[in-house]
This record gives sequence, C-alpha cells and structure tokens, in this order.
Amino acid sequence: MGAAVSAMRESITGDDDNKKQAVKQQLDFLVNTANTKLDQWQAQMDAAFTDKTSVSKRQVPGIRALRWERGYRVGVTKEAASDENYHEYVESGVHTALDVILGNTHAGEQCEEKSFVCMKNNAIIRIDTRIWRYNFEGTSVMANSENVFCYIFCLSVVDHRELNIDELVYLVSEYSGDTKATQVYADELTVLWNKLTTLNPGTGLVAPDPAMSRPTTPAVAHTPLPAIEVGSSY
Repeated sequence: MGAAVSAMRESITGDDDNKKQAVKQQLDFLVNTANTKLDQWQAQMDAAFTDKTSVSKRQVPGIRALRWERGYRVGVTKEAASDENYHEYVESGVHTALDVILGNTHAGEQCEEKSFVCMKNNAIIRIDTRIWRYNFEGTSVMANSENVFCYIFCLSVVDHRELNIDELVYLVSEYSGDTKATQVYADELTVLWNKLTTLNPGTGLVAPDPAMSRPTTPAVAHTPLPAIEVGSSY
C-alpha cells in the first residue's frame, strides 16, 4: 500500500552522507505535515462529540468514538484500498473515497472528507474519514517518493432514539433489503434492543412491562391452546 516512513529511512543508501541526510530531513518534513493534518482533523471530530446539540441540527452525530484509525505512507498506489487495516471501514462504503484519491495521480494536493451513517452489527454507526494525498512531479522532488498520503477514520455508534422514524426506516430498510425482510428484521431488532435494556436500563425502545414486576398469582387450571407455528395466522 506504500512504504512506511520508518522503512523508507532505513532503506536510504549511498556514499554521499549529505544527500542521505537531506532525504531524511525531507521525510521528517513529510511526517510533520501529515501529523499536522491528522491532529487538526482529529480535533474537529472530537469537537463533534462534545457539541451534539449543534451537530444534530445538520447531521446525525455519533455518541462517542469507539475506534480510531490513523496513519501515513509514502509512495501509495490504488492497491492500498485492499489493505486489511481498512477492512472494517471499506465494508461500510469508505472504499469509494479511497478509490477516488488513490486513483488520482495528478500532481498536487487532493483531499477527501466523507461521513457515512449506516447499519452494522445490529447497530447504527457513523464513520468519519479524512484522506489527504500530495503527488510530486516525479521521485526526485521530495524524499525519493512520488507522493505522501495520510488518513484518519473514526467509528462511532449512533443513538437510535435520536433518529426520527423516517430516518430509522430508511437505514433499517437499506440494511435488510426488501419490505418483507425489513419487517422481520425490525421485529428481531426490537426484541434485541429491549432484551439488552435489562442489562443496561434506558437503552431500549420501550420500557420493560411493569406487569413483569407484579407478584405472581396461583396458577389456574386451563385447557392448553394448540401450538401455533411462527408465521402462521388465525
């Protein structure tokens, strides 16, 4: 997917110490430039978690960061999108942004800023990504490299109670497929959310049935009803 900067530093060879030192200094410059970009973007993403009221007026906010992924490389190619470090994010649609910027070999600066809201693992997630690349006009310009590339991904979970019904219908339908499958999945999802409420109160769609906490009464003999298969009707 491109060389790690540490590996590039180790691979610098030649008899001219001044030239080797110059290349190392150029690599350090590229690292500092990439880290400055990444620190700036991470601060912006962090700020969105602490100002949900303002953010929610414009977009669907995540609760808090669950996972961060950030890094930088030199000499990247489009094959970078298949790197296993991107696997979780690529599955969720970030591959489009990666393909655009990794496939662009024009000299100069390119930047992609994307946010995605989708369902994964029975939860609604948000993925924020920032990708930056600078292509040089050949390998002789900077540190014997054709380009420098950096990225940051942030994965967070969305509170489903903060979505309106139309947003929820859209996301569940997009994830499950056709109408019949959506209805079945919605039933299963509701059961799951409400069951988890007993482990973490306040997180379900509805409160537990108060009748569940009432004293039980002695059983009364009755004639059992015939069993009904799932999916059948009276």
